[in-house]
Amino acid sequence: MADNLEIVYQGRNRLAHHEPVLYNRFTETIAAIKYIAQHLEVRTPSDQTPLYRLIADDIAAVEASAVTLHSELDAFRT
Repeated sequence: MADNLEIVYQGRNRLAHHEPVLYNRFTETIAAIKYIAQHLEVRTPSDQTPLYRLIADDIAAVEASAVTLHSELDAFRT
């Protein structure tokens, strides 16, 4: 849990300082948020925790936006 909280903390700091959270950093941050939400109240991971149910739609929307953004950015990569 502590490792995942640290990843979320680092992602939050990057965003607060207007630094990009893209590609691997984005994937790691979203995975850490999901892990915390799935493990916060239960001993076994579950998509049915109250926190996970609360943020599930937002996570899906952010992940969909990230796919679009990453595709657009990839067009500029060499």
